[in-house]
Amino acid sequence: MREALIISERAWVAPRGIGLKYVPPDAEHWIVGLEFKNTGNQPALKFRRNVAAFPIASKDIHNVAVLENAILREMEGEKCTEFSGEGAGFTVFPETEHTVRIEISPVHVEQYEANTHFLVVAGYFAYETFGEIRHSCFCRFLDFTADRDNPKNWRSSVCDVPEYAD
Repeated sequence: MREALIISERAWVAPRGIGLKYVPPDAEHWIVGLEFKNTGNQPALKFRRNVAAFPIASKDIHNVAVLENAILREMEGEKCTEFSGEGAGFTVFPETEHTVRIEISPVHVEQYEANTHFLVVAGYFAYETFGEIRHSCFCRFLDFTADRDNPKNWRSSVCDVPEYAD
């Protein structure tokens, strides 16, 4: 009974999606936004994140092994459930939305514009709720197949890598 109460009342922080927030006319660099929200009923305390944006070749976007290896590389070998996110962090209150902004390098912008690579945003959240550290692990990509010529219209899709929340 107590466990059910905690599950229904605790903080739950999860990504909502990704999207291009800024594409300058010179296309020198892009700004990608990862939106996340606490959909639970309690504040998420000591919230920390480790988020990366990186290219994956179009042919590999549905290859789970390639995606998992790329995520591990970008997270410097740290796995989601091992992520502690050293430091104090901040509080994410219920029903509040936040955005992590990530700058994309010109080299990668060229790959995305050429439609040879997908833009992947993956990472981990760690936070405290009811005295326990909880994790959310995610992987999203911008799918250019619907509108190859207009990056602002690329839609956010979930990667084939299993997502995780505890």
